[in-house]
Amino acid sequence: MSQEKSNFAPLDWEKLPWEQTPYQGVFIHKVEEKLDPLNPGIPLSTVMALKLNPNAIIPLHRHNREAGWAETIILPNGGWFETKSDQESKEINTKDSITIVIKAGEIFGLKNIHPSKPLYFFSRMQPGFTGYGEIEEVTEETLRKSLILRS
Repeated sequence: MSQEKSNFAPLDWEKLPWEQTPYQGVFIHKVEEKLDPLNPGIPLSTVMALKLNPNAIIPLHRHNREAGWAETIILPNGGWFETKSDQESKEINTKDSITIVIKAGEIFGLKNIHPSKPLYFFSRMQPGFTGYGEIEEVTEETLRKSLILRS
C-alpha cells in the first residue's frame, strides 16, 4: 500500500444514485467501466465513487486477483479516516487530496472517523471489478495467527 498525491474529476457527491454495499453505511456508484470485448467477465478497468457514512467501516479484506491488478483509492477532498493493513493502522485528518494504491492480495480496511460527515472517494480497479466474490474478508484473529506464523 502506497500513498501519493493525485488529481481526479470532482463530482456532486450528494446527488449520486448510491447503492448499498454488503457493508453497513457504505455505498457505491459506478462512474465508469471499460469492458474487454475479448474477456467480458473481467473489465479492463472500473471506476467507482464510494460514500462511507460517519463511523462506517470497510472491514479488513483482500482482493484475490491476478498479478498486476491494483486498486487506486483517491480521496480528492481528504477527510478524517483510519486506514488499516496487516502491518499498521494509520489515522489521517487532512483537507488535501490523498491517493492510496493497493495491490492484489494486500490487506486493507478503511474507517470514516468523522462523527457527522460522510467520507467520499474514488476507487479505480485495473483490471476492473468482477464482483464481491473476489473479496476475502480478513479478521483480526486471522491477522494475529499469520503474524505468529511469520515470527
